[in-house]
Amino acid sequence: MEIIREETHEFTEEYRIEFSYPDGGGFVFDCDKFGNILDTITSEQAQVYEKCKSNPEMKMEILDHSRSYTHPAVGKCCCNQEVALGGFTNSCCKCGREYNSFGQLLSRDDRNQREENIHEERRI
Repeated sequence: MEIIREETHEFTEEYRIEFSYPDGGGFVFDCDKFGNILDTITSEQAQVYEKCKSNPEMKMEILDHSRSYTHPAVGKCCCNQEVALGGFTNSCCKCGREYNSFGQLLSRDDRNQREENIHEERRI
């Protein structure tokens, strides 16, 4: 198998400031990690934000919505089909060959051993 795209990692940093009423409901605004509202806010949103800030009944909290994601490597099977290599084993949907996460073709013995392990785990 030829690896045609290496595994990549993506991180998105996002924060929101939430104003909530004691009985539920409230408002949420995009902000930086220090709670500063982003420049993308409209004038109407800015007015609501200022009202929320000045309302002593509302609880204010900065929420971290950052996330990371892994894009798996992709290999080209000998049948020319692209195979995402994101799992422990990865099957080609065209020819059925199975590869490990490094793009190495699994032998029948590897597959049989894996099936035996799965069946053994189900018995436990």
